[in-house]
Amino acid sequence: MASVLGAGSRQLRRTKSVAFAERPRGLVSESMVMEIASRLIGDGGVRTLEARGIAPADVQTFVTNALEGETADLVAQVDSHLADGVPLETVFVDLLAPAARRIGEFWDDDSAEFVDVTMALWRLQELLHEVAWRTPNFARYASGDRFALFAPFPGDQHSFGTAMIAECFSRAGWGTELLTGAGRAELLGAVSANHFDLIALTVSCDCNIDALSSLVRAVRSVSHNPQALVMLGGRAIAENPGLAEAAGADATAGTALEALQMAGELLDSRSAVVVR
Repeated sequence: MASVLGAGSRQLRRTKSVAFAERPRGLVSESMVMEIASRLIGDGGVRTLEARGIAPADVQTFVTNALEGETADLVAQVDSHLADGVPLETVFVDLLAPAARRIGEFWDDDSAEFVDVTMALWRLQELLHEVAWRTPNFARYASGDRFALFAPFPGDQHSFGTAMIAECFSRAGWGTELLTGAGRAELLGAVSANHFDLIALTVSCDCNIDALSSLVRAVRSVSHNPQALVMLGGRAIAENPGLAEAAGADATAGTALEALQMAGELLDSRSAVVVR
């Protein structure tokens, strides 16, 4: 997990649809990817599903467009990758995520003007909203009833990665809620008032291990679901994966797709134990 909404903003968004019970569990299928691409660029524009992959140069171009261009430039680049057969989830993981991480580094080390970084993150937010709006809503295909809460660590100003991971889980059949700009009390209030199977926190700031451990313990103690999984991700965790275990989390993952697979496997194993 990594770091759409600016500092101080707050959003709690449920993405479970009315037809949630009809959607098959698992990642977006190849036929669904074709449907996404055809809706984005027109049936005649889909040339192949043999993804050509996303190169580091593509990421750099994307970062430059985010900093210096317009949202339309980012949408055009995403459309181009989809036209070449790159699955949408690959665009999320191999293009949007590393670009957001790089822009976040500009924020952290002051290597770019504050206003440029702020506008770049805003353009990424707009892009994610545009892609979500223009692509099919897979809620009608779900058969599961799992819910997850996604939130940045309280005080963390980076939330794009959190929103992107929530979108990936939503498209895979989960009911998701996204909470951004929340303090510790608001986060714990959401955890205690709602049933979640997964509570996923992204950590981009360099918080100390005591603060992280304290939050994980608090989340567990107030959780409406005592069996909820707690996962940690984000730049700080990626740089030091041992922090997740030291803080008492159940797991961490390097990408949204890894987090999705790991969460599903851990919940399946817990369900199997309960059945026995």
